[in-house]
Order: sequence, then structure tokens, then C-alpha cells
Amino acid sequence: MPLDLALLNPDPMVELARWVADAEAAGHRLPNAFALATADPTGRPMVRMVLLTDVDADGLRFHTNRDSAKGRDMAANPRAAAVFWWEGTNRQVRVSGVVAPLDDAE
Repeated sequence: MPLDLALLNPDPMVELARWVADAEAAGHRLPNAFALATADPTGRPMVRMVLLTDVDADGLRFHTNRDSAKGRDMAANPRAAAVFWWEGTNRQVRVSGVVAPLDDAE
């Protein structure tokens, strides 16, 4: 089924949250899983799967160990890209931008 642009929410974060909910309702295994790509200080890219914990107007939230390779990459080069893919709903979403650590309370 083709995507009807007229039905999309103008706020991409609202639309992403809806698509995650749609994937969950469709029974997709791990609807909040996405591939996260970062680059180390030399520009060498790395990609791995992580789990979305929240999405809002400020962006995507996920947990990571700040001392892991992923955490070190994001501290040294605070840009990342992500892709969600849901086979059951035949949808995917690409995201890219600046990353920033949250304080421990968040």
C-alpha cells in the first residue's frame, strides 16, 4: 500500500511514535528496536541494534553504557543515524542528527 502523505502528522516525532505503536499492535517482535550508526573520532562507522525507550519533541531516547564503544563514539563525535524497519507493516524510518547524553535522573 502506498504511503499517503496527506495522512502523516506534520511532526515527525509524533508520526514515529505512532508507527512504533502500529508495529506493536501488528505484533512485530521488538517494535522499538532500531539500528544505530555512530562514528569514532577517526570517522570509522559502527552500527548496532538498540532499543528505543521514548520518543518526544526532543528526539529519541535509548539506554547505553557511556563507557561502551557506542558511548565513547557518541562522546567523541556527537552525530548519529538510525533506521527503524517493520516488516509486518512494510515501513521504515531514517533519522539522523546530533546526540547528547541525558542526566542520570532521565
